[in-house]
Amino acid sequence: MKRYGWLLALLAVFLLPACTAGGQDPVPEPEVTTLIYAKVSNDGVDWEAVKKFNRTHEDVQIEVRNYSLLSENGKHGIDLLMAEIAAGQVPDIIELGSSENTTQLPYEHLWKTAYHDQTCQLPYRQMAEKGYLEDLWPYIENDPDIGREGIVEAPLRTAEVNGGLYTVFDSVWLHTLLGAESVVGKRTSWTLKELQEAFSTMPEEAVILDNVMNTPSMKYHMLSSYIYGFFDLFIDWETGQCRFDSQQFRNVLEFSNSMPGSGEEGWRQEYPLGRADDHGMFTERVLRGQVMLSDQGYYKIYHQRDYNFEFRENAMPVGYPIEDGSVGSYFEPLGIKLAMSSTCRDKESAWEYIRQILLPKKEQDITFVYNGIPVVQKGYRENIRHVKRARDYGMTYNGEFFPVDVLSPKECQEWEDYFNSITRCTLFSDRNILALVEEEAGAYFAGDRTLDDTVERIQRRAELYVNEKM
Repeated sequence: MKRYGWLLALLAVFLLPACTAGGQDPVPEPEVTTLIYAKVSNDGVDWEAVKKFNRTHEDVQIEVRNYSLLSENGKHGIDLLMAEIAAGQVPDIIELGSSENTTQLPYEHLWKTAYHDQTCQLPYRQMAEKGYLEDLWPYIENDPDIGREGIVEAPLRTAEVNGGLYTVFDSVWLHTLLGAESVVGKRTSWTLKELQEAFSTMPEEAVILDNVMNTPSMKYHMLSSYIYGFFDLFIDWETGQCRFDSQQFRNVLEFSNSMPGSGEEGWRQEYPLGRADDHGMFTERVLRGQVMLSDQGYYKIYHQRDYNFEFRENAMPVGYPIEDGSVGSYFEPLGIKLAMSSTCRDKESAWEYIRQILLPKKEQDITFVYNGIPVVQKGYRENIRHVKRARDYGMTYNGEFFPVDVLSPKECQEWEDYFNSITRCTLFSDRNILALVEEEAGAYFAGDRTLDDTVERIQRRAELYVNEKM
């Protein structure tokens, strides 16, 4: 071996430079940026989209971290996430929540659980105002496949914070109260006094609302609906002012208390209703002058035709009674709601993932693909076309099929004008405020506490809570 040592050394002198010149050095592994995706809902993550993104990106990978469960010390996952954010550990992509499964909850829990647990969103406004979230309007506007013209702006505008848009979603449910135009008038806003004046024209045995949702207490259902959608009327997070001692909130409590409660079953026993699956019974009660309003709202634009049929005339989305003259309806963003952190490690890649929410669906008939009314312009327009053209559409009543008229171009335009006039959405509600309001209102609904005492207790507790969060 020693005999050939000099030869091996000589070969090394010539071969090593040659290898270097020929570019044969090992190629270093590319650096991988990991984007942390904070999951706060039970089923919000589009796992197929995450897998596809990770397959098609070598230098960027998405890692999903689950904050939807309780931690080992019993702390709620969302509270744990907020503690980490406050400590500077901000995820790159943040899921604000998902409400896809609220309609699948047991009906006896809809009025309470749906508002507190399924929506379960993070404190969206506070996070945006504190600079944790990225404004997504520039990304939408500069995206060649989306742009302002590719989306329906009205629902997204209701999610703005000081002019910035810090989350996106693909569809909405429209919450409102509907009534026959001949009874409630041609309007989309009214006060409690105006509602009562309209109701005074109804027969003595009439009720304001029919319990089509079959909730155990319409009192709680109505109260939650108010706080859920008109949260800004009662708390100003910029100043910390609470307005639960206002006349508006007093009206809300009194109006909610006028609804049937869990012990007031007489009219429901006479007219037992299932969950919105017996349109005939509801229509019969409307035609007999026993029901003034419906609170089913809109999952699809074509529901306007259904309501016109049920009322046998134009059904007006008059909304919840509001004293400030604003439109009495609001949007609930459906499905997944995503945000990007302002400290995101790769904002372009994060947007590449988030933007999928605002891209048109590829299915042939996109009318029924979305959970609700699409925010994507193509899906929205397909919904409008559907209500104009489907002449074979109808409803079955007592075993007989009745055709339902399509909407005229004028009716469609009136509906769109109404849709675009809505200024509120549910992203700004607070589950803890909802819980304490319902807790304190229980004694008032049961007759164990006066209205003044209830208002005072709610105002005091709300002020303490808000002061802690400021």
